[in-house]
Amino acid sequence: MPIAVVAGFSNNATAGTIVPPIERSQALCTIKSDFLNLIHQADVVVNGKSIEKCQPFINMARHFQLISEMSVNDLATLGHSIGFSPTLDNPKSAKYQQSFAAVNGASGNGYSNNRVFASSVDNQTAAGAQNSAVGNAANQYTIGRYIDITNTTGSGVYGATGLMTGTQLNTEFRPYYTTSGNYMFWHDHAVIKLNYLFESLNKIGLVKRLDAQLRLWVNTGTVNVTVCSQC
Repeated sequence: MPIAVVAGFSNNATAGTIVPPIERSQALCTIKSDFLNLIHQADVVVNGKSIEKCQPFINMARHFQLISEMSVNDLATLGHSIGFSPTLDNPKSAKYQQSFAAVNGASGNGYSNNRVFASSVDNQTAAGAQNSAVGNAANQYTIGRYIDITNTTGSGVYGATGLMTGTQLNTEFRPYYTTSGNYMFWHDHAVIKLNYLFESLNKIGLVKRLDAQLRLWVNTGTVNVTVCSQC
């Protein structure tokens, strides 16, 4: 399933006008968990009979089932292809912010485990207080999934002046991030295994002829987030 995510920045000084994205904006709309969360509800009909009725929020149940059943080897071998990170959230990156006010460097008020910019390491180092600079390993892998072809000062491998362009990456089904007219674009291809979504399809086995209808409701929409110095 091809995916295209579009985002833009605006501010009070230029209300209604999209301003140029800042550096490292490729991390803004990366998908945090697996592609299965794109499916809101689904049903299966075989030979005119309903095998699995329409189930809203089926993504939440199947996602919980996957993270409960997948082993470390499953995540390492299959995780990347279905949108998972090779590792799940690192508990060492969790932090509790007691002060309910805007604090520089904080990930939010209360208990959070979403630090991804704190450091490039996913474990404790000898420098500083314990776990103070540990980032969330799962989020770090997710951000690294998308190749930023606008970054010409990094590896120099991708982009207009690199070895591979966005067109070549798209041909090879590799996710990438680019910009156009101050808008940010994320291009990806979601792999959703039907046997993960439906137990019936997982058990159906090999058949000579199958008369089935599959309907999927995909989560799409628009989100507007207001950010201020005191939010």
